[in-house]
Amino acid sequence: MSLAPRDQWYVVHVLSGQENKVLENIKKRIKSEEMEDVVFEAIIPTERVQEIKRGKKTETTRKFFPGYIIVNMHLLDENNQLVDLSWSNMSGASLDVYRNSTKWTTANDGADTDTVGNGKRATGGTFTYKVCTAGSTTNCSNTATVVF
Repeated sequence: MSLAPRDQWYVVHVLSGQENKVLENIKKRIKSEEMEDVVFEAIIPTERVQEIKRGKKTETTRKFFPGYIIVNMHLLDENNQLVDLSWSNMSGASLDVYRNSTKWTTANDGADTDTVGNGKRATGGTFTYKVCTAGSTTNCSNTATVVF
């Protein structure tokens, strides 16, 4: 698959006043999920402003677009189709899914619901997931941590 040019900028709306917290979270997720080759940059647009307060000149940094973060990433390929990163390079009719080292096998159809242990959806915890070609421990996705 060939990717489109790097200049794909997107605007993300966040709660005003939470921009720094969200930006920090985005940057941590990019690193932990090894997405540096798809998500290039996330920024909070700011500007330097000179103000006079009580007769003194001060320079401060102000958010140019409060409540927004701008992200440069590959969301579309050269054919304007969404970039597919899920379970790439996985072959075969079934996959092994690992949650905290517990394995189950599922169809290679791009979807699965975690029902390990109790037959119900996973809730209330932090889990580490990895998807591998069935029977392989080397042809696997990156490990992802999910908080429910």
